[in-house]
Order: sequence, then structure tokens, then C-alpha cells
Amino acid sequence: MGALIIFISLSIIGGLIASYLVSKSDFPTITGLIIVGLFVTILPFTKNLILSFSPIFQLILEIAVTLLLFETGLEVVYLKRNKKIIFAASIQSIFTFIIVFAISTFIFKLNFIEGIVIATIWMVTGSDISITLLKKMDTSPELKVQLGTMVVIDDLLTEIFFFAFFPILKFNKLFQSNSFSVILSTIEEVTLSLILGVIIGLIIDKFEKYGYKKFPQVIASFAFITLIVGLQYSLKIHAVMVSLVAGMTFTITSKFEVVRTVRLALREIDQLFYTLFVVFSISYVGFPKIEKYLLLGLLILIIRLFGKLAGAIIIKHLKLVESSSIFDILIPMLPQSILSAYFAYLARDYFSIFGGSVFAIVIASIILFETLGYFLTQKLTLNNKQQK
Repeated sequence: MGALIIFISLSIIGGLIASYLVSKSDFPTITGLIIVGLFVTILPFTKNLILSFSPIFQLILEIAVTLLLFETGLEVVYLKRNKKIIFAASIQSIFTFIIVFAISTFIFKLNFIEGIVIATIWMVTGSDISITLLKKMDTSPELKVQLGTMVVIDDLLTEIFFFAFFPILKFNKLFQSNSFSVILSTIEEVTLSLILGVIIGLIIDKFEKYGYKKFPQVIASFAFITLIVGLQYSLKIHAVMVSLVAGMTFTITSKFEVVRTVRLALREIDQLFYTLFVVFSISYVGFPKIEKYLLLGLLILIIRLFGKLAGAIIIKHLKLVESSSIFDILIPMLPQSILSAYFAYLARDYFSIFGGSVFAIVIASIILFETLGYFLTQKLTLNNKQQK
């Protein structure tokens, strides 16, 4: 237990220091966390520690992602701004999904269900890096708001896609050729998750109206998050889907000021678990697998680029955003989200791709983007400025 406490402490302290240092050089926070994760990987006790305390690490991972998706659900408040932007973001996400699905099934010979899950894993955009890029881009404030909203919608669509399609993959392996049982079980799980999400969202709303201010906001908010994770373990459903729906329901039924207060209350504790999530994900895979799959990670980035580029071209052609440049539309949508690592973590036991672990390949692609892709987007941004 002592080694576990040391590991968690080093991860948090190292994550804080690394995040602070990289922020001074205009890099996104996740870059520092990945560096810490790579460092922890080389420690002699890391591998045995992760194996020994796997349930604890899995709990940390579940809480981190549940927090993240609850906060994503709170972002619904920003989607009332412009229907054209919602349409533009949908085009961007759907075209990425279609292109990745086509390449996965027709070229790499994945079956239909595996292709759907892989396409969903690869389409999600990293909002942390996107925000950093948007701040540096030489564009109008209005365009930055539009592109930032597109990133939020992209996250929402991806999460909805994944937790609608992933149960099909899970139950397909369980029931094999019994299609009726697969479809029925999927509908039951998704429906139960939606109902629980709405109920918990309404409970949080009522709790806020009749007594929320009487309790410490961080503790009260986190209590609901752990309740969602507990339901996931008890009912064997995906807590993240319940969390996303709960966040959306709470946002729709509450005032903007209240939603903002809850977001601020969760921000610090979210950063804590997010740090552990990133460090754990990197160290779980380990250096040998990361090195082995770097080229395949590069392939993922290229395939994603095709999808994002197709969406950007259509958005520009339809004039859905206030930009005459494809690069302005494309750059914020390029980063791959660490959330895709969680999706891949869930899918790792159900199929492999390119002869290896889906989780390891996605982690490799995220690291590769941080070391190479970020410099590429900086260069594209610089070229875009020169063209103007």
C-alpha cells in the first residue's frame, strides 16, 4: 500500500510541476502529464504495482472519465448560440467517422461492429490542445468562439456515438451469433443509462435548489460523481454515459449561473483525477509497447487527418463559419483527445487491430501527436498567418 501511495503522490506532484513548466512554453497541460507518465513507466516497481492494485487504478480511471463527461454534459449550455455551428460540427464529426470506418473495414478488414467502434475512438478531438491552438491563431474572436463550440459538439457527438455502439461490440462477443440478444441487451443498457442519467441530473438540480448552497460544493458535486460510478459497478453499465446525460439534464434544467458554479466546484478535483488518468494510461501501456506501435500511431493520425480535412472542406464550401481558410477550420479539430484512450481501454478485451492492442496503439498515437503533431499545427498556424 505504501508503494501505491508513493506512486499516486509522485504522479500528482509531478503532474502539477510538469504542467506548470510546459504552460510557460505555450504547450497544453496534457504534454506535461504525458512526460510524467513516460517517466513513471521506467520506474522498476511500476509494472508490478499496476498489476497488484489494478482495481484501484480502474476506479481512479472511472472517476476521472465520469468527471470529464459530466463536465462535457455541462457544456450543452453553449450549444444554443448558433444552429449553423452545430451543423458544421456535425459534418466534421460524421465525415471523420465515415472515412475512418471505410478505411478500417475495407482496407484493414475489420468487421462492421469493430469498424464502428474504431471510427468512434478516432473521431474525438482533444479540447485541451484545441483551446491552446485557438488562443494562438490569428483569427477574429467570433471565429474562435465558433471553432471552440465545434470542438465541444464534436466531443458530445463522439461520446454519444461510442456509448451507443460499444455495447453492441461487448454483447456481440458475449452472445456471438445471436443477433436478437445482442440488439436487445444493447437497447436495455442504453435505455437504462439514459433513464438513470436523467434522474440523477434532476436530483442534482433539485438538490441545488433546496439545499445545495448549504453544503461544500466540491464535496456535494463529487458525491454525485461517485454515486454514478457506484451504479456502474452495481448494474454493470457505463457510468460515463450516465454521467454525460446527467450533466446535460442538469444544464438544461438549471440557470447558467448555477451550472457555472458547479463547473468551478469540480474543476480542481477533476484536474486531480485527470492527472492520475493520463499518468496511469501511459504507464499501463509501458515503453516497449509504445515504441512498437509508434508507426501505427502515425497511421492513425494520417487517417484522422483525411476525415477532419474532408469535413473542413465541406464546412468552408457551405460557408458555415466565418472563415475563408480551410486551415483555420482544420487546425483546432486535429488534436486527438486523451478520452480516446479510455474508449480504447474499454474496447481492448474485445478485439485487436494491426495485430496489437487497441489501447496501446491509441496511446502511441496520442504521444506521437504531442511530440510531432503539435509542432505541425504550429507550423500550419504560422503559414496561415503569413498567407493573410
